[in-house]
Amino acid sequence: MALRLDQRMPYKPGPGRPSKGARDQFSVRPAVEVGEVLREKARAAGMYPGEYCAAVLCEAMGMPQYAPAPSLVDTDQPSLALSKSA
Repeated sequence: MALRLDQRMPYKPGPGRPSKGARDQFSVRPAVEVGEVLREKARAAGMYPGEYCAAVLCEAMGMPQYAPAPSLVDTDQPSLALSKSA
């Protein structure tokens, strides 16, 4: 079976979160130390690690208009105290 790297994954609509539009898919395996820094920087930017990688790549390639917006919004909402049941 031949693997086609020049074609995108098929789109299958269904339930779940809203679509972010057409996206390509890659898998990267950075060194553990790089992964740790990537997670820290992604968290600080309010993004998932994959979104952060895409944003960095868009900037590096001179295509910032395609960079994803931060999706992890930090609300200053206090957590609710849970009462202990008997």
